[in-house]
Amino acid sequence: MILFYFFGDVITTLYALRIGYKEGNRIVAMILRRFGPLGFTIAKLLPVCCLFYYFTTTEMNVKTWEIAITLATVLGFFATVNNLSAVMKLTENKETIKILEFDLRGIRTLISKNR
Repeated sequence: MILFYFFGDVITTLYALRIGYKEGNRIVAMILRRFGPLGFTIAKLLPVCCLFYYFTTTEMNVKTWEIAITLATVLGFFATVNNLSAVMKLTENKETIKILEFDLRGIRTLISKNR
């Protein structure tokens, strides 16, 4: 659960933001604007701590525990995959732009040489 929900989502989100991706979730965007990456990391860590506290201090059967962990893991997995997908698309678009810029420079050079 912690691997996907916390580390996967936080690391991929922060990396995506660093390379130019814009946060789509309004609440997360507000947290990032007001408190920065550290505030975002703490905001992501709070639910994990609350769940851990709740599940370790209350009487609950094993089946409920397994369902909760599975649900959190699946949600974290999909958040991480979504972030990775956005990073890959953004990186691909930036590479395409670099290639086009290089091609345009080459065309300009050819035109200026033929004048």
